[in-house]
Amino acid sequence: MKSLKNISIKPVLVPLCYLYLLSLIYNYVFLMGSMYLTGLLFFIFEIGMGLISSIGFYWLCLKIWKMEGFNKNTVLKALTLELFYLFICLVILQPLASMDNLLCQVIGLIFMVSMIPVQLIYFHGLAIGKQTFKSIFSYIGQVLKKENRSITNKFCVCLLIVLLLDTLSSGMMSAANGINTCSLCTLMILYGNPLMSGMVFSFFALSLQLEIIDLLAYAGMYLLLAICYGLIDVNYILFIKRKSTLDES
Repeated sequence: MKSLKNISIKPVLVPLCYLYLLSLIYNYVFLMGSMYLTGLLFFIFEIGMGLISSIGFYWLCLKIWKMEGFNKNTVLKALTLELFYLFICLVILQPLASMDNLLCQVIGLIFMVSMIPVQLIYFHGLAIGKQTFKSIFSYIGQVLKKENRSITNKFCVCLLIVLLLDTLSSGMMSAANGINTCSLCTLMILYGNPLMSGMVFSFFALSLQLEIIDLLAYAGMYLLLAICYGLIDVNYILFIKRKSTLDES
């Protein structure tokens, strides 16, 4: 548990509020859209929501890092990376998720443990003034060359905690029916925010016809999980800044 020793609460209270607000808005719009859109329309909607969420995620990172850098150029570059990520998830990983073989699992695992850390380092590069894709990816390479082990190890610990808690609570990233890395990676990129599991439950709670005491118990559980996931998210984003700052010179 050494990689979790720097987790703190006080410095992340305001960013947590931003995170929950953005998650609430995104989840509500997404769930409403999923109820009325199907086929190609839902596919387009999913891409649009992914692109919009990347802008919010970049803005959130800047707020957490207490840095400037939100402008037309950086937003366009954030959107470019997100479009590439959506292509990976929707065009590559989703079809592979239905193929139950070791190679697909390995491919999904590689993407799952690398996409978020790379995205955060990419965002930090934009925040410190990297203007071209060449300079950004050179910066990412420098950071990973020096800090790859610690960045990957901490992300894996955070990911395992989320998988464990979601499995125990039947959340979005539950591995109760087995671990499909391609599917889990897609879920993480498209729906990975602290409030998603709780809001999905709340949308369908009435149809489950649960007793009031059961509803309160589930609501309390998902609230605690949202707090836990939020702390993990914000602290990992702060961790990336500490590791990436080493190469700002």
